[in-house]
Amino acid sequence: GAVLSDQGKLSEAIQELETAGELIGDSEERVFLLADMGALYSQYAAHLPKDAELERARAFVTANQRFTESLEIDRDYARGWRDWAISLYQQERFSEAWIKAQRAIELKAEPFPKNFLDRLRKRISNEP
Repeated sequence: GAVLSDQGKLSEAIQELETAGELIGDSEERVFLLADMGALYSQYAAHLPKDAELERARAFVTANQRFTESLEIDRDYARGWRDWAISLYQQERFSEAWIKAQRAIELKAEPFPKNFLDRLRKRISNEP
């Protein structure tokens, strides 16, 4: 799945990770896999054309489900919170992204992409 993702074959990568999800039994590994699946579904949705609204929405819903499943197993998985914040930003759900980003920071997640937090702060300040 990771190789296919790196090659830009996102739908094929999703299929591989979903298959892995059906086979994996170890809960610690499942935490990582589910978060990776969430990030991949989000990436897939973000790369779809704007006129594919229904498919984009479905992929983002699935991304959010996978992040939820991952963090229900391990509430302290920092990368899961970080990647979910990025996904929510792509979904233009900025307040929710901010909450997830704050949790990731509390847990000392790897740094966000350059200027991500600044862009997120600006979006939040522009919300009604």
